[in-house]
Amino acid sequence: MKAFTSVFGTSWLQGRNLVPILRRHGATAKGAVLDLGCGSSPLRPLFASASRYIRMDRYQVDPEVIVIDDPSSLPLDDGSVEIVVLSRMLGDIPDQVGLMRELHRVLAIGGRVLVYESISYPQHDLPYDYWRVLPAGLEWAGGQAGLKVSENEYLGGYFTQVALHLNKFIFGGLSRFAVTRPLALMLRAGTNLMCAGLDKIMPRPTLATDYFACLVKSRKRKSQQSR
Repeated sequence: MKAFTSVFGTSWLQGRNLVPILRRHGATAKGAVLDLGCGSSPLRPLFASASRYIRMDRYQVDPEVIVIDDPSSLPLDDGSVEIVVLSRMLGDIPDQVGLMRELHRVLAIGGRVLVYESISYPQHDLPYDYWRVLPAGLEWAGGQAGLKVSENEYLGGYFTQVALHLNKFIFGGLSRFAVTRPLALMLRAGTNLMCAGLDKIMPRPTLATDYFACLVKSRKRKSQQSR
Protein backbone atom coordinates (compact mmCIF):
# COMPACT_ATOMS: atom_id res chain seq x y z
CA MET A 1 0.00 0.00 0.00
CA LYS A 2 2.90 2.37 0.69
CA ALA A 3 3.76 2.32 -3.01
CA PHE A 4 0.41 4.07 -3.59
CA THR A 5 0.14 6.29 -0.50
CA SER A 6 3.71 7.43 0.22
CA VAL A 7 5.30 10.18 -1.86
CA PHE A 8 8.41 7.98 -1.82
CA GLY A 9 6.42 5.15 -3.49
CA THR A 10 6.80 4.06 -7.11
CA SER A 11 3.05 4.39 -7.77
CA TRP A 12 2.20 7.45 -5.68
CA LEU A 13 1.09 9.47 -8.71
CA GLN A 14 -1.46 6.80 -9.62
CA GLY A 15 -2.37 6.08 -6.01
CA ARG A 16 -3.28 9.66 -5.09
CA ASN A 17 -6.19 9.32 -7.53
CA LEU A 18 -6.84 5.59 -7.26
CA VAL A 19 -6.87 5.05 -3.49
CA PRO A 20 -9.74 7.50 -2.73
CA ILE A 21 -11.87 5.83 -5.43
CA LEU A 22 -11.21 2.32 -4.11
CA ARG A 23 -11.72 3.46 -0.52
CA ARG A 24 -15.17 4.75 -1.52
CA HIS A 25 -16.08 1.42 -3.10
CA GLY A 26 -14.52 -0.56 -0.26
CA ALA A 27 -16.57 1.31 2.34
CA THR A 28 -19.77 -0.17 0.87
CA ALA A 29 -18.44 -3.74 0.52
CA LYS A 30 -20.34 -6.06 2.83
CA GLY A 31 -20.19 -9.33 0.89
CA ALA A 32 -17.31 -11.29 -0.62
CA VAL A 33 -14.49 -9.55 -2.50
CA LEU A 34 -12.46 -11.48 -5.07
CA ASP A 35 -8.92 -10.24 -5.72
CA LEU A 36 -8.11 -11.96 -9.02
CA GLY A 37 -4.44 -12.00 -10.00
CA CYS A 38 -3.85 -10.81 -6.47
CA GLY A 39 -0.08 -10.99 -6.02
CA SER A 40 0.59 -9.67 -2.52
CA SER A 41 -2.83 -7.91 -2.46
CA PRO A 42 -1.57 -4.37 -1.70
CA LEU A 43 -5.11 -2.93 -2.02
CA ARG A 44 -6.68 -5.33 0.51
CA PRO A 45 -6.78 -2.82 3.42
CA LEU A 46 -9.29 -0.74 1.45
CA PHE A 47 -11.89 -3.55 1.70
CA ALA A 48 -11.75 -4.18 5.43
CA SER A 49 -15.56 -4.21 5.79
CA ALA A 50 -16.02 -7.14 3.38
CA SER A 51 -17.30 -10.39 4.87
CA ARG A 52 -14.66 -12.37 2.96
CA TYR A 53 -11.58 -11.50 0.92
CA ILE A 54 -10.78 -14.21 -1.64
CA ARG A 55 -7.33 -14.19 -3.23
CA MET A 56 -6.57 -16.02 -6.48
CA ASP A 57 -3.47 -16.08 -8.67
CA ARG A 58 -1.62 -18.42 -11.01
CA TYR A 59 1.26 -18.43 -8.51
CA GLN A 60 1.30 -19.62 -4.90
CA VAL A 61 2.30 -16.23 -3.48
CA ASP A 62 1.47 -17.39 0.06
CA PRO A 63 -0.61 -20.21 1.63
CA GLU A 64 -3.84 -18.16 1.56
CA VAL A 65 -3.84 -17.77 -2.22
CA ILE A 66 -6.01 -20.11 -4.29
CA VAL A 67 -3.99 -21.18 -7.34
CA ILE A 68 -5.92 -21.14 -10.63
CA ASP A 69 -4.78 -22.00 -14.14
CA ASP A 70 -7.77 -20.58 -16.02
CA PRO A 71 -9.47 -17.38 -14.77
CA SER A 72 -12.37 -18.04 -17.16
CA SER A 73 -13.31 -21.01 -14.96
CA LEU A 74 -13.33 -19.96 -11.31
CA PRO A 75 -14.06 -22.31 -8.39
CA LEU A 76 -16.89 -20.09 -7.12
CA ASP A 77 -20.68 -20.38 -7.04
CA ASP A 78 -22.95 -18.28 -9.25
CA GLY A 79 -23.72 -14.87 -7.76
CA SER A 80 -21.42 -15.42 -4.76
CA VAL A 81 -19.21 -12.31 -5.09
CA GLU A 82 -20.04 -8.64 -4.52
CA ILE A 83 -16.82 -7.07 -5.84
CA VAL A 84 -14.03 -8.30 -8.10
CA VAL A 85 -10.71 -6.46 -7.99
CA LEU A 86 -8.54 -6.62 -11.13
CA SER A 87 -5.28 -4.84 -10.46
CA ARG A 88 -3.06 -4.61 -13.56
CA MET A 89 -3.90 -8.15 -14.63
CA LEU A 90 -6.08 -7.83 -17.74
CA GLY A 91 -3.06 -7.80 -20.02
CA ASP A 92 -2.11 -11.26 -18.74
CA ILE A 93 -5.39 -12.84 -19.89
CA PRO A 94 -5.61 -14.05 -23.52
CA ASP A 95 -9.45 -14.19 -23.64
CA GLN A 96 -10.92 -10.92 -22.37
CA VAL A 97 -14.55 -11.74 -23.23
CA GLY A 98 -14.29 -15.19 -21.64
CA LEU A 99 -13.00 -13.59 -18.45
CA MET A 100 -15.82 -11.02 -18.39
CA ARG A 101 -18.45 -13.72 -18.87
CA GLU A 102 -17.03 -15.68 -15.96
CA LEU A 103 -16.99 -12.58 -13.75
CA HIS A 104 -20.60 -11.94 -14.72
CA ARG A 105 -21.41 -15.47 -13.56
CA VAL A 106 -19.83 -15.20 -10.12
CA LEU A 107 -21.06 -11.66 -9.44
CA ALA A 108 -24.28 -10.99 -7.56
CA ILE A 109 -26.86 -8.69 -9.17
CA GLY A 110 -25.50 -5.16 -8.91
CA GLY A 111 -21.99 -6.53 -8.27
CA ARG A 112 -18.98 -4.55 -9.41
CA VAL A 113 -15.71 -5.23 -11.21
CA LEU A 114 -13.10 -2.67 -10.12
CA VAL A 115 -10.35 -2.39 -12.72
CA TYR A 116 -6.96 -0.77 -12.19
CA GLU A 117 -5.24 -1.28 -15.50
CA SER A 118 -2.09 -0.21 -17.30
CA ILE A 119 -2.15 1.42 -20.73
CA SER A 120 1.57 1.63 -21.46
CA TYR A 121 3.56 -0.44 -18.97
CA PRO A 122 6.63 -2.16 -20.49
CA GLN A 123 6.61 -5.91 -21.12
CA HIS A 124 6.59 -8.00 -17.95
CA ASP A 125 5.61 -11.45 -16.59
CA LEU A 126 6.60 -13.08 -19.89
CA PRO A 127 5.31 -15.23 -21.48
CA TYR A 128 1.95 -14.18 -20.02
CA ASP A 129 1.92 -10.53 -21.15
CA TYR A 130 -0.57 -10.42 -24.06
CA TRP A 131 -2.37 -7.06 -24.28
CA ARG A 132 -2.77 -3.46 -23.18
CA VAL A 133 -6.52 -3.14 -22.66
CA LEU A 134 -7.69 0.45 -23.27
CA PRO A 135 -10.90 1.84 -21.75
CA ALA A 136 -12.85 1.40 -25.00
CA GLY A 137 -11.68 -2.20 -25.31
CA LEU A 138 -12.69 -2.91 -21.72
CA GLU A 139 -16.12 -1.40 -22.31
CA TRP A 140 -16.59 -3.58 -25.41
CA ALA A 141 -15.44 -6.81 -23.72
CA GLY A 142 -17.55 -6.12 -20.66
CA GLY A 143 -20.55 -5.31 -22.82
CA GLN A 144 -20.34 -8.72 -24.50
CA ALA A 145 -20.88 -10.26 -21.06
CA GLY A 146 -23.57 -7.91 -19.76
CA LEU A 147 -21.21 -5.76 -17.68
CA LYS A 148 -21.73 -2.02 -18.07
CA VAL A 149 -19.05 0.61 -17.39
CA SER A 150 -20.32 3.04 -14.75
CA GLU A 151 -17.04 4.85 -14.02
CA ASN A 152 -13.88 5.51 -15.98
CA GLU A 153 -11.01 7.76 -14.91
CA TYR A 154 -7.47 8.19 -16.19
CA LEU A 155 -4.93 8.22 -13.34
CA GLY A 156 -2.69 11.18 -14.04
CA GLY A 157 -1.28 12.29 -17.38
CA TYR A 158 1.87 12.28 -19.50
CA PHE A 159 4.18 13.18 -16.63
CA THR A 160 2.82 10.30 -14.58
CA GLN A 161 4.24 8.08 -17.31
CA VAL A 162 7.61 9.85 -17.10
CA ALA A 163 7.69 9.38 -13.33
CA LEU A 164 6.76 5.70 -13.57
CA HIS A 165 9.75 4.92 -15.79
CA LEU A 166 12.15 6.92 -13.65
CA ASN A 167 10.83 5.53 -10.36
CA LYS A 168 10.71 1.92 -11.49
CA PHE A 169 13.70 1.50 -13.76
CA ILE A 170 16.21 4.20 -12.73
CA PHE A 171 15.62 5.02 -9.08
CA GLY A 172 14.54 1.42 -8.48
CA GLY A 173 18.00 0.31 -9.53
CA LEU A 174 19.65 2.80 -7.20
CA SER A 175 17.50 1.66 -4.28
CA ARG A 176 18.96 -1.86 -4.46
CA PHE A 177 22.19 -0.66 -2.88
CA ALA A 178 22.33 0.60 0.70
CA VAL A 179 24.76 3.39 -0.15
CA THR A 180 22.50 4.89 -2.86
CA ARG A 181 19.10 4.05 -1.33
CA PRO A 182 18.62 7.41 0.47
CA LEU A 183 19.43 9.25 -2.76
CA ALA A 184 16.95 7.08 -4.68
CA LEU A 185 14.18 7.87 -2.19
CA MET A 186 14.81 11.61 -2.39
CA LEU A 187 14.89 11.51 -6.19
CA ARG A 188 11.67 9.51 -6.26
CA ALA A 189 9.84 11.91 -3.97
CA GLY A 190 11.08 14.94 -5.89
CA THR A 191 10.10 13.40 -9.20
CA ASN A 192 6.64 12.48 -7.91
CA LEU A 193 5.93 15.99 -6.66
CA MET A 194 7.33 17.67 -9.77
CA CYS A 195 5.39 15.44 -12.16
CA ALA A 196 2.18 15.88 -10.16
CA GLY A 197 2.54 19.63 -10.62
CA LEU A 198 3.33 19.31 -14.32
CA ASP A 199 0.31 17.07 -14.88
CA LYS A 200 -1.86 19.75 -13.28
CA ILE A 201 -0.35 22.54 -15.39
CA MET A 202 -0.37 20.55 -18.65
CA PRO A 203 -3.10 17.90 -18.32
CA ARG A 204 -3.02 15.12 -20.93
CA PRO A 205 -5.08 12.37 -19.26
CA THR A 206 -5.14 10.03 -22.27
CA LEU A 207 -1.34 9.80 -22.00
CA ALA A 208 -1.48 8.47 -18.44
CA THR A 209 0.04 5.09 -17.66
CA ASP A 210 -3.08 3.72 -15.98
CA TYR A 211 -6.83 4.12 -15.57
CA PHE A 212 -9.61 3.03 -13.22
CA ALA A 213 -12.92 1.63 -14.38
CA CYS A 214 -15.96 0.15 -12.66
CA LEU A 215 -18.20 -2.34 -14.44
CA VAL A 216 -21.58 -3.29 -13.00
CA LYS A 217 -23.48 -6.52 -13.55
CA SER A 218 -26.80 -6.24 -15.34
CA ARG A 219 -29.48 -8.89 -14.85
CA LYS A 220 -28.74 -10.76 -18.07
CA ARG A 221 -25.82 -11.16 -20.40
CA LYS A 222 -26.01 -9.40 -23.73
CA SER A 223 -26.23 -12.73 -25.57
CA GLN A 224 -29.26 -13.68 -23.45
CA GLN A 225 -30.98 -10.30 -23.90
CA SER A 226 -30.79 -10.57 -27.69
CA ARG A 227 -32.71 -13.88 -27.81
